[in-house]
This record gives sequence, C-alpha cells and structure tokens, in this order.
Amino acid sequence: MHELSIAVSTVESVELLLRDHPGARALSVTLSIGAISGVDPEALANALPIASGNTALEGTRFHIETAKATARCLDCGAMPDIDPPVFMCGKCSSVNIEISTGRDLLIRNVEMEMPQEPRGR
Repeated sequence: MHELSIAVSTVESVELLLRDHPGARALSVTLSIGAISGVDPEALANALPIASGNTALEGTRFHIETAKATARCLDCGAMPDIDPPVFMCGKCSSVNIEISTGRDLLIRNVEMEMPQEPRGR
C-alpha cells in the first residue's frame, strides 16, 4: 500500500509550509488525485489520519478530489476526457492518443489558522 507513504509525504510537505508561518495551524488540506495517477483515493483517505497522528497536522481535515484524465488524439486532434481502463478517443475511437492530464497528485489547498496579532493598547 503505497498510499501510506504518499500520506506521510503529504504531511511532511504541509509541515514545511507551516514552518514558514510560525504559530499557524492547518485546518484543512485539499488534495487532487488524477484519475490515472495509480493512487486509490479511499486508501489515501484512510492513511492520512494515521500519517498525521502525533504531528502538527493531527486533527486536520483532509479532502480528496478526483481530477479527470484527458488526452489529445493524434489522429483527429480532439481533446477527449478518457475513462480508464479505456484509453481511446471518444470522437474517432483511435487509440493513438497522448495523455494530457490525470496523472497528478497535488496539494490543491491548505486552509490555515494564523496566530492572533497582539493588539496595541
């Protein structure tokens, strides 16, 4: 299950971001997983609370979005969405396609709570 190592890397990346904002804490993290990234969204969702336990992200809410996979047909030029496991052009049915998107795993957003600035008297 490589999703646990992905979860650990995600937590480490967000912790690095938090170091740039002393006193801040992460409220939520949104991840975008490409449809053909090879990452199981459910397994990752289960691994994130484990990976974030006893870290600065313990208690952080994690949201996972799935991003469509798209391709460019090298025969007709169409830019179809592709629906794994079928990798073919939806317009001309060619399998001569070039994958454009859908392989990524991105930290799309980190919602942080910043420390309160002391108020002047």
